[in-house]
Formats: sequence, structure tokens, C-alpha cells
Amino acid sequence: MEERTSEIYNKMKNKKEEEERQAEEADKKQEIVWREQKQKAKEVELQIRQIARQAREEHRKSLLSTAEKPNVMFVSNSSKPPSKKAVVEWFRAKEIPRRAGFEKDKNAIATWFHGLITRQEAEILLNNEPVGSFLVRLSERIWGYAITYKDHGCCKHYLVDASNGHYQFLGTNQISHNTLSELVNYHRKMPITKTGEELLLRPCNRTTNLPPLVFQGLLKT
Repeated sequence: MEERTSEIYNKMKNKKEEEERQAEEADKKQEIVWREQKQKAKEVELQIRQIARQAREEHRKSLLSTAEKPNVMFVSNSSKPPSKKAVVEWFRAKEIPRRAGFEKDKNAIATWFHGLITRQEAEILLNNEPVGSFLVRLSERIWGYAITYKDHGCCKHYLVDASNGHYQFLGTNQISHNTLSELVNYHRKMPITKTGEELLLRPCNRTTNLPPLVFQGLLKT
């Protein structure tokens, strides 16, 4: 009986010791996992801080760039055309094959397209026109166009970038169109800006029935 009792006691003791050992190992493993998680959390936090710091730096540079150019409404990645001649050559070589300045699905020059005229000439043409009148002209500032729009008491000018094979207003989050006429037709119903609600309602016709000079020698009468 004593031997049996001693055997049972030793088994219970060994079992208890084994359980304590397993519990101790589990605690050690849990501590290792906890330390690894803590280290990873620190690394993630460091990365987030670094990203935030870079974002703040880029934002600061953007503000400085804007402050240096307070009169620039839009910024384009494309270079400025060097001359009027370059604009005309670009239009003839690149844009006429894309039917820029033509009515959609028609072999006719759009009444709203005035070719290469100046900002001042465009404003004179729209001077006595009602609000919502507009014309499209070649731009000398970018490889593209300018839409001159008659608003209440003034004219507004919007640059259209055509350097990347599509047509869209300069700026961020602008809708891209396949043709110039698609852009014009789209903004007959959708305003150019939400605040101004500029709709291209009435094309300003050219003063003569002749096509713009940029087409001279290329079209039959």
C-alpha cells in the first residue's frame, strides 16, 4: 500500500511539474510573440511617420511653387509652342487628320472654330454676344486650344490640352475626350466649372464665310 501510494504521489508530482513546465514555455512563447508584434508595430508607425513627413514636404513645395506663380491658373507638362508658325504647322500636321475644328460626323468646319486668333480678338468678337456664347481658337501658350466664353460682364478663357492624343481642360481630374468636337458638345449640357456653371450654348460665328487662315490652301472653296 505504501509503495502504491508513493507511486501515485510521484505520478501526480511529475504531472504537476510537467504542467508547470509547459505553462512556463507557453508564457515564454507568448512573450516572444508579443515582443515581435510590438517591434512590427513600431516599424509600421515609423513608416507611417515617414510617409506623412514626405507628404507634408511635397505639399509645402507645391504651396511654394504656387506662391511663386500666383497668376497661373493651370499648369501643363507640355512645352510652350515657340512661335505662331510652329502652332500652324502643328495644327496642319497633327490636328487636321484628327478632324480638330470640324463638326462632329460632318465634313464641314465648325462655326465655333476661329483658327489662330488672339485673346483680344476673341473678346472683341464676343463683346456684343449674349451670355453663353463661345468660340474655340488655337492657343499660343500650349499645344492645344483655348475656349473663350462670354459670361456676365466679362470673357473667360479655358485652355484645352491636346498634346497627349486626347482633349481635356488643363488641371487635375479633368474629363478626357477623343475629339475636340466631343469636348465642345459635352459642355453644351455640362458646365465647364461647377461654380461658374458655364454652358457652351451659342457658337460665335466667324465674320466671313471663309474658313480660318490655318486651312488656307488645304481646302477647296
